[in-house]
Amino acid sequence: MSLAVGRKKLHDALRTLRVRHTEARAEWDDQVARAFDSKYIDGLDTRIAAAVTAMERMQELVQQARRECS
Repeated sequence: MSLAVGRKKLHDALRTLRVRHTEARAEWDDQVARAFDSKYIDGLDTRIAAAVTAMERMQELVQQARRECS
């Protein structure tokens, strides 16, 4: 799998998670839900963005290595 495909899958998974989380939170609104959000959901966008940035940098390095080894 290419890094671009992995990046797309990551974005798609995040979108699916957001939809499902919104559906769950419509019925689940208590202290446990808030603790779950605080521990797992809040800040997820920032962590995903950092992962995508790292994947893009990795793609650049792979391409550079391919050019240098050709």
